[in-house]
Amino acid sequence: MINIDVNLTKGKVKIDGHADFDEEGKDIVCSAISVLFFSMCQTFDSMKKKGCLKVCKINWDKGNGLIKVTPKPEFKQHIAIIFMTICNGFNIVASEYPDYVTLDLKE
Repeated sequence: MINIDVNLTKGKVKIDGHADFDEEGKDIVCSAISVLFFSMCQTFDSMKKKGCLKVCKINWDKGNGLIKVTPKPEFKQHIAIIFMTICNGFNIVASEYPDYVTLDLKE
């Protein structure tokens, strides 16, 4: 099971586990979550390079991922929109595949 913990106040996303929906390389549930997570990573990495973030910590390893961001005050709304957009995607996948994905979203 993939467990996704999001804390919007802290600007944090933590993902761990494997869906085990299908064999490695063919697992559509894992792929969906991975695409969303890596989209968030790329977006925040780009924002970090542009100087929009005070803190940007991104780590990933097979089956585990962590994003922690603190925006500069003028970019706080931008970060909130990115988090909500990606979390909507996580929620769609978790709703469609509840035996394979859990989402704990804290505001």
